[in-house]
Amino acid sequence: MNRDGDQPIRILDDVTPLAPLGEPWRVLIVDDNQDVLDLSHMVLTSVIFDRRPVTLAFARSYGEAVQVLEREGHQHFALAIIDVVMEHEHAGLRLVEHIRKVLGNRDMRLILRTGQPGYAPEETVIFEQDINDYRSKTDLRAQQLVTLVVAALRNFRDLRSLAEERARAERLAAEAESANRAKTEFLVLLSHELRTPLQGILGHAALLVEDLPADHAVGAQDILGCGRHLLGLVDDLLDMASLQTGHYPLAVEACGLKALLDEAIAPVHAPAERRGLALLVRLEPGLPERIQCDRRAVLRLLGALLGNAVKFSDRGTVELSARCAADPTAAVAARLQLVVRDQGPGLDQELRARLFKPFMVGDASARRRHGGLGLGLALAKGIAETMGGGLYAANRPGGGAELVVDLPLVDPGPIRSP
Repeated sequence: MNRDGDQPIRILDDVTPLAPLGEPWRVLIVDDNQDVLDLSHMVLTSVIFDRRPVTLAFARSYGEAVQVLEREGHQHFALAIIDVVMEHEHAGLRLVEHIRKVLGNRDMRLILRTGQPGYAPEETVIFEQDINDYRSKTDLRAQQLVTLVVAALRNFRDLRSLAEERARAERLAAEAESANRAKTEFLVLLSHELRTPLQGILGHAALLVEDLPADHAVGAQDILGCGRHLLGLVDDLLDMASLQTGHYPLAVEACGLKALLDEAIAPVHAPAERRGLALLVRLEPGLPERIQCDRRAVLRLLGALLGNAVKFSDRGTVELSARCAADPTAAVAARLQLVVRDQGPGLDQELRARLFKPFMVGDASARRRHGGLGLGLALAKGIAETMGGGLYAANRPGGGAELVVDLPLVDPGPIRSP
């Protein structure tokens, strides 16, 4: 065994029985000296490396070598041993350039050898022409030639293995992306198919609530409530699919900041009251009255955060606040931070690690108590990132959770009179 753990290098003689071997290593010998070609044939044809024999092809000039590579397929050769000076003093270097640049073959290992080293400075050849080795012919006795060839073959094998692994990884990634795209497209189609009949059910239920006597309208009200809940889940799936495909639409407009926060917290007033929770909206000093943003997107992500805060809080206050992360009058870009705080059970390290992953609904007890698909926070994070910002959980001393939406702060300027 050699020191790298490869199969032994064996030189076969006439009486050695031939065991089953793998595909041969193709080696091209290019030299205008017949004695060198004969010696290479004698030494290398009996070499076996990694249970694969060596087969040789020969050329006596640049032109012959180009023909061999074209006829037999340059991609099948693992190694070329090239004389520098043949029909002219740069014939070997010209062949190297042909292999690397014209054929675009970066895998074939190249060894230059010459009886006139002065014609090809070693450093220039190796570094500029991507040569694997450069030797004087007088230095290459039989065993040295075998050692040099085996080292080059090992290098070629490892390069090919890396290329195959890279290609395999790219193929698997492409397959996974294709499968994910197909899943997302199916999700969009399914959600649309569900949404259409749901809208019809909700419309008829709303009419029944208005037209039926109060004692009969209770059932219709239940249908309406359940339908709206189901429609919300379908909308979550649609938005998640849009975010995953990078097609979540944004429509930026000027919005009053205080009015936007009041609108965001309004839908949770009733559930907060049922749970005995207080709601608070607070704007810190230094904020502009209006901002540039996608109103629907901000309401969507704040709705997810506030809904979560109310759902998981049994006492205290749920607060929505806005603050500026930098002076809005400074030359650097300022950040708008929208913060949702609650006095619920808080976030341990394990929960924090998977907080924004889709379809995560806390632990088993949380799933039983609160239900849901576990898309709210994942949606909120995706929307924030689509808007050029982010969403993170901050440490809050004393318990409870604090989620911070960080967005670019763009002041649309004063309202212009018509």
